[in-house]
Amino acid sequence: MTAPDENDPSEPPDDGAEQARPSDEQVLAHLGGAVLLCWNELSFQCQNRILAQASDVIGLTPLPGARNEIVKLLLRHAKT
Repeated sequence: MTAPDENDPSEPPDDGAEQARPSDEQVLAHLGGAVLLCWNELSFQCQNRILAQASDVIGLTPLPGARNEIVKLLLRHAKT
């Protein structure tokens, strides 16, 4: 086992204080951002599956036109 790297941003600082657990919304925002950044590296099949699943997420109220809004977001991101 190696010692924590002080310069690794993925490692929280060990200042003795307990870090608050991020909310599900914060974690999902990071996951969504990561998917957005990697989108062009995903296979067409994987992209299509994610878009289809976005319209049917258990526990979330369906968003009319979610797929179209996601595609628009992806296109806006691709232009930057």
